[in-house]
Amino acid sequence: MLNHLLKRLYVASPNDYRGWELTIREQRRQLQKLLKQSPSLRQHWLEAFPELWENALSDAREDYPQTVFPDRWPGRTDLDTLLSEKVW
Repeated sequence: MLNHLLKRLYVASPNDYRGWELTIREQRRQLQKLLKQSPSLRQHWLEAFPELWENALSDAREDYPQTVFPDRWPGRTDLDTLLSEKVW
């Protein structure tokens, strides 16, 4: 999800926006379903976020080397925000 959020926010490719948005929505739904089934996973989010961010950032930079991505996530990193807010 973070990878697609990065692409949607920073890659200037309007023809791809809808596809990225649909993927973000579906991944959010899947994560919400998983968290409902295993609520204890929620407590691991903040601990896991730095690694998830680094992976997403690395992939985005490799896929779009001409695009400048921020070294840090520009918004809030709490799970509820990332699963619900439309950030673009």
